Amino acid sequence: MSKNKVCFVSGAARGKGNGRAIALSLAEKGYAVAVGDILYEEAKSVSNEIISKGCKSCAVKIDLSNFESVKEGFDTITQELGSVDILINNAAIMTNMNTISKMAPQAWDNEIKVNLSGAFYCVKQVLPSMIENKWGRIVNISSVAGTMGGYGQCSYSSSKAGLIGLTKQLPWKVQRSV
Repeated sequence: MSKNKVCFVSGAARGKGNGRAIALSLAEKGYAVAVGDILYEEAKSVSNEIISKGCKSCAVKIDLSNFESVKEGFDTITQELGSVDILINNAAIMTNMNTISKMAPQAWDNEIKVNLSGAFYCVKQVLPSMIENKWGRIVNISSVAGTMGGYGQCSYSSSKAGLIGLTKQLPWKVQRSV
């Protein structure tokens, strides 16, 4: 199944992060893997590790909070590897540890943009080709915080709950999972 399939993993540049582990695991199964992160040099390092194992890969610098950056990143992936068949929305930040009364609106906006809007922007890039090809997979990685909340995690919990809702809106013709 992996032959000629292209995957994109967001947030895949962290040394011991889930995204890196997912990207390497997909490469071991023979998928071409686009490694996306705002930290380009680190993403390039993961991509080079994948290439050294004999798999196709490219690194893209993507700011998930910015639609144009996401669009440009996916344009690069399409040019280098082809259209994305499997989207792994892994990237998330939890930098805004505050109660609602102490939370700055800018901090709220940033976490929602990266964790929720970023996933939406990525889905927008891949969904048309998945529907056209009648095949695709979208994996949105949420958190128990999305269903249970967490003290001081208002924006993070809200973004993860929103990600669950976004996933439920995906067409059934494209397999979805949370």
